[in-house]
Amino acid sequence: KVDTRTHKLVGAEALLRWRDQYGKLVSPTDVIPILELSGLIIPVGEQLITQTCMTLKRWQEQGLQLHLALNLSAKQLQDSDIVETFERNIILTGCDPSLLQVELTESILMKDVKLALDTLTRLQTLGLKIAIDDFGTGYSSLAYLHTFPIHILKVDRSFVKDLPFCADSITISKAIVELAHSLNLQVVAEGVEDKHQAAFLNSINVDELQGFYFGKPMPIQDFETHFLPNNSKNHSPCWESAKQ
Repeated sequence: KVDTRTHKLVGAEALLRWRDQYGKLVSPTDVIPILELSGLIIPVGEQLITQTCMTLKRWQEQGLQLHLALNLSAKQLQDSDIVETFERNIILTGCDPSLLQVELTESILMKDVKLALDTLTRLQTLGLKIAIDDFGTGYSSLAYLHTFPIHILKVDRSFVKDLPFCADSITISKAIVELAHSLNLQVVAEGVEDKHQAAFLNSINVDELQGFYFGKPMPIQDFETHFLPNNSKNHSPCWESAKQ
């Protein structure tokens, strides 16, 4: 993720990737439903939380203040131990919880409002930031924005892909930014793939950008090699690198 004001790297998203017996990557859209149906999403998710916290701590020890986001599925949100899992890993690793972001879609939140509110409130108490992923594609009511302890709205890529040439996408993206900022929420645009999209989103005051324009998903070792060298308190000029 890149800050639109400084044009520098400020964070990343931890993604679950699975390889088959031949070493080929399997699409998350195929893997996640299987993990959820089998119940394996809980132990696999716990491993991802552990790795995310360990990575954050390692970066902190290098003087970096990069945040890391990870997605929670419906099954994980329903797990009675999910908050304790985060708390345990934060304590064991000593990572800064304010740099840890949890992303959920609108539809997941609305499956069980009471449970979601309780869980997210407890996660916020731990110091985590809560982000709504794929904003604008799910629940039709906006009332939940002041019901849940939300910090970040992520503009869905479907509104970004036709920018800045589609009038409807322009109108919708501007409205989302204005709405979010009026509620003191941060705005992240995902699916940014070219300089025209990046420039337009910057012009309407989106806070952070994420997408292939800056870097495609890669193993953590490759990410650190490409983006973190000489990257102490002043993070690498990620935007300028993308333009080259």
